[in-house]
Amino acid sequence: MNSKFFKKNRDNLAERFDKNSLFVIFAGFAPFRRGDELYEFTPQRNFYYLTGLDNPNIIFSLYKDNNGKITEKLFLERFDEVEAKWVGEVIQKEEAKEKSGIGEFGFIDEFESYASKILFDKMPTVCFDLENRTFYAPLTPDVAFANKLKERFPALTIKDVRSDFAWLRAVKSPEEIEEIKSAISITNEGISSMMKNAFNEMYEYEAEAYFDFELKRRGAEYAFKSIVASGKNATILHYVNNNTKSSNGDLLLCDVGAAHGFYSSDITRTFPISGKFSERQKQI
Repeated sequence: MNSKFFKKNRDNLAERFDKNSLFVIFAGFAPFRRGDELYEFTPQRNFYYLTGLDNPNIIFSLYKDNNGKITEKLFLERFDEVEAKWVGEVIQKEEAKEKSGIGEFGFIDEFESYASKILFDKMPTVCFDLENRTFYAPLTPDVAFANKLKERFPALTIKDVRSDFAWLRAVKSPEEIEEIKSAISITNEGISSMMKNAFNEMYEYEAEAYFDFELKRRGAEYAFKSIVASGKNATILHYVNNNTKSSNGDLLLCDVGAAHGFYSSDITRTFPISGKFSERQKQI
């Protein structure tokens, strides 16, 4: 999808804001796994919906002033030559502008100063996506920053705009429908590959590997952790161990999905490992 799609999404969201509103959203970051190893990064989905950027450690802000004028700005990481040798370069302004259509930039370390000036001068309503599902998980950057603002500026009005995103995203655009179709098609190919290569007494992870290969060679991501369950394991709704050896005559339940451009599919199919249903299995 090109930058016009993401610009349209930003315009639609901005229309729902009152005048003198500051909206802030964070791309997020990959948490540490151990030592210098990180978990795989995936962007905050509403951040991607607005910017088209799938890079970590970026902040997007949108200010709608008292006249209704919109100012959009991205805050990026600074280039670090030493870090680039180890993990590659961070995204630069030119690439970010091409993908997002946003033309004004700052650096992450300048963001609080930028936001503070608007807060002191204008006292706007500050809007966030404040989704935070459990008491035990770490706070999202959005929730953490909103809490910080509440503590420092008690009179500030904080608005949660999750419902605005839900309303805007309920009906998919033609571009989004094409992404979903791609995800479904890739998932279908993955399941077909599992069926074609199934054999008696295979391990569940062996079947899963055929699905994985189809996703990898098509440049797709996983929509969720695959469920590949043989025999009685299929009665566990969210079974994800996928490490049991199947028995002759077992059915294999596959609840799998590819994601393309961060749009997901989710398909469940059950088939006999042997390639042929028993009479009882046909009835069920």
